[in-house]
Amino acid sequence: MKRNFVFSRLGTWRKMMYMLCILGMCSLTAFAQKRVSGAVTDAKGEPLAGASVMEKGTANGNMTDLDGKFTLSELGNNAVLQVTFVGFVTQEIPVGNASTLNIVLTEDTRALEEVVVIGYGTGKKTDLVSAVSSISPKKFEAEPITRGLGQILQGRVPGVQAMYSSGAVGSGPAILIRGATSLNKGTGPLTVVDGFYGADYSVNDIVSIEVLKDAASTAIYGSRGANGVILVTTKKGKTGKAKVEFSTNQGVSTLAKRFDVMGAYDYALALNDVRGPGTISDADLAKYKSGELGVDWQDLMTQTGHLQEYYLNISGGSQFSRYLISSKITDATGITLVSRNRNYQARLNLDNEITKWLHLNTNVALARGYSSRTGIVFDEVAIFSPTMEVKDPVTGKNNRDPYNSINHNPMEIVDGDNDNYSHTVVGNAALRVDILDGLTLSIQGGVRYKNSLGYVFTTTKRDINVLSTMSNSTTNEWSWENTNILEYRKNFNDHSLTATAVWEVTAADSKNMSISGNDLTTETVGYWNVGLAATRNAGNGYSENSMASALGRLQYSYQGKYLASASYRADGSSHFLGKNKWGYFPTAGIGWNIGEEGFMKDQTLIQKLKIRANGGLIGNQGIGSYETLARMSGVTHYFGTSNPYTGYWVATAASSDLQWEKTRAYDVGVEVSLLNRRLDVELDLWLKDTKDLLNRKVIPNYAGGGTIWVNQGQVKNKGVDFMVTAVPVETGDFSWESSLTGTYVENRVVDLAGEEEIPGGTLAGLVQASSIMKVGRSRYSFWLFDWAGVNEQTGMNMYRSKDGKLTDDPQSDDRIIVGQSDPAWTLGWNNTLVWKNFELNAFFNVATGYQRLNVARFAMSSIVGASMFVNLHDAYFKNWDVVGNKADAKYQSLKQPGKAYGNSTQYLENASFLKFKNVSLAYRIPRSLTKIADIKVSLSAQNIFTLTKYTGYDPETNNSLAGVDNGAYPLPREYTLGVGVTF
Repeated sequence: MKRNFVFSRLGTWRKMMYMLCILGMCSLTAFAQKRVSGAVTDAKGEPLAGASVMEKGTANGNMTDLDGKFTLSELGNNAVLQVTFVGFVTQEIPVGNASTLNIVLTEDTRALEEVVVIGYGTGKKTDLVSAVSSISPKKFEAEPITRGLGQILQGRVPGVQAMYSSGAVGSGPAILIRGATSLNKGTGPLTVVDGFYGADYSVNDIVSIEVLKDAASTAIYGSRGANGVILVTTKKGKTGKAKVEFSTNQGVSTLAKRFDVMGAYDYALALNDVRGPGTISDADLAKYKSGELGVDWQDLMTQTGHLQEYYLNISGGSQFSRYLISSKITDATGITLVSRNRNYQARLNLDNEITKWLHLNTNVALARGYSSRTGIVFDEVAIFSPTMEVKDPVTGKNNRDPYNSINHNPMEIVDGDNDNYSHTVVGNAALRVDILDGLTLSIQGGVRYKNSLGYVFTTTKRDINVLSTMSNSTTNEWSWENTNILEYRKNFNDHSLTATAVWEVTAADSKNMSISGNDLTTETVGYWNVGLAATRNAGNGYSENSMASALGRLQYSYQGKYLASASYRADGSSHFLGKNKWGYFPTAGIGWNIGEEGFMKDQTLIQKLKIRANGGLIGNQGIGSYETLARMSGVTHYFGTSNPYTGYWVATAASSDLQWEKTRAYDVGVEVSLLNRRLDVELDLWLKDTKDLLNRKVIPNYAGGGTIWVNQGQVKNKGVDFMVTAVPVETGDFSWESSLTGTYVENRVVDLAGEEEIPGGTLAGLVQASSIMKVGRSRYSFWLFDWAGVNEQTGMNMYRSKDGKLTDDPQSDDRIIVGQSDPAWTLGWNNTLVWKNFELNAFFNVATGYQRLNVARFAMSSIVGASMFVNLHDAYFKNWDVVGNKADAKYQSLKQPGKAYGNSTQYLENASFLKFKNVSLAYRIPRSLTKIADIKVSLSAQNIFTLTKYTGYDPETNNSLAGVDNGAYPLPREYTLGVGVTF
């Protein structure tokens, strides 16, 4: 065996032993030295800088350099190297006779999932007593995420309901966490990015997402967390040589479904049948039949949308200073003409260890957005007559529909401009000071500035007898925040304690200005010169708000078995007056890790068993700035003369007694891992009881008139969340991971500020008061005439009156309350199958237990409002005039029509659906083959098919009214090719 002695490098003790060996008094073999070098990488071949390489049982070791390389000398004869790196499985490797070792570490997925982000810190998931759901990029990276955070959460997180109101480019779903607690104000959750409220980010930069759902987790954010909290953690630079990630997605999108409308020839025949022969001439009939004439509006107004997306990330750094630079460009055209959405994002993150006890992280993000014509309503497209000329050949103006609708021609969106721009700058920094062992102080500050611009120009070409118009608007928003966190962590014997104290201040202001004009002298400059307008208007506004908060939290664990947590937060909001500015929100919870008990050690079926329970109070300050103050409004009166006089009266009375809206929330949960952690189950039962609702009440005129905010009303939400994650197959080169999430929500109105019911949901010209909030029902139930079919003798619609009789002339009080607009159940099923370098992902989404009022079908099947005739295929071929057996009629007579109501059960449809949301096939080419980079190529499709009884475009989307679908922009079917390269 080769011996290598370097006398000058030996310590005093070893020098003495060496001399003894020369005298034959010891064995030289025992002091032979070994030297080994090598590199530490991950499974993809990326070097792991800063990995620890130690000779086991000794202090002999060092850290890997920027290239992951190391060298160890003076190794013992039977040396074993112990290699560790955060987030990876520790390896022990006997050196033997090797002089060079290449060590590959694998990710420790269980360790990565163990630590989760919670409010103002992190914690072990096993120590939490609250309902926190985590999702990593591995759960959604197979699907091209073009619609933001809501697209990621939909169907993947228990307790979260994410439903789209529009499928337009750039739009995302509305997110509800465990139901809606407020009736009059926003119900969306708070999003916190890397500890800051106003931070911008790219979904490509996401490292993890945590969803805080119960009081024990959300009350730490006080009033901001009233509707749940979403914590987003983004990428940071890592120690090592520069790493470059580049990816691109190229996609197309199409209209997934069309209304079954009559073609030009059938429509012409129907016109002649109902309105008399000669309405359409024989010559034109022949041209419609041959296809020489006729307009397919759904085809004319839609197109194949295109997506281009480019992402670049460069990161690296030393042990003490790390950096990350990322940028993203997204350019998408929608499935409707001239609809477009473009976004540019850039971010710089610097992470510096100034000293062993001082750490500084800074982040700067820039974003620019542009959108155009993304809000088209599809019923305006589908309702138009196929037997008309789109434009007047002489004037070039868009024609009005002579047969079907009095609305503007849909082609008006092409003739004109509607451009919206946004510019956002976000900067934040966090300074962490390690004061003592376990005691840290974090000082965080951030600012956010956003400028929004809107430009609209409409031309006289859009229609006959219309004026040209223009408008400009701008809004500037500025906000800042300061958060100071003092945290103490200590483990002593069997006890573990974490204490957190926070002082936080935030403020924001908004300024807006607008101008508009009508009847432009010339249209050549579009919206750029208001001086060309014959009449002009201008307006501006300003608002500001601020909040100060203090909180404390204690988290305790004994032997990892018995858990307890308590927090208390105080929020002071500028929205309220006097002594009511402050709201106080306590929470407490306990947990028991049964799986850690001694009596569980001898069994192998259950690896984890934990039960937890918590409760607390959450507040909501969701009113606008100055809404508690008395405000005047100008009115004009003539006092019996021809001269107008302006006066003022109280439009809004002072709400000086208004307090915080309060939600008492309770949660009981269980977490189980079985079969060597190949089956994980989480189940939560919960209740949210919201009282002192922020309600606006009308003051009678004899008392001064106007409105006032009051604390009155109550809403209850209760439900079940569950998630089952399984690895049915994990052998050799093949694995299959499957997860099923489910959420059930029961929403009930208990009190409506003393009222029994509050009607709503009016859509002028089509439906009146189609929804209602009523004590004992869901927050948005439908209030409709009860359709009883078509009278076989008269051909008129029949409705049930409140006394149970049938009538063709129902009255307002004959309406019934039925259904609800929010799903009772939402489910998601995600599957990932891996075979060698291939990966297949399939994701399904389900929503059930809710309805949609299909007002678009009403508009296309009734001669009412803007509709002068029908164009839905069934509205003609299944109406009373046409069917042979009158009992089979689905629609009333067109020749002697009776009353038709869009707000009737005839148009209320079951909107339950199962969607095949995504399927992706990816192939990874490892660096070991390419020699220069890891490459991933993927092909995916979204919204592949929908199983539903709903007859509209999309059962998921709806217009702004509760549950009303007036031709809402549907989610398109998309196909995407993706390529990712990591150098």
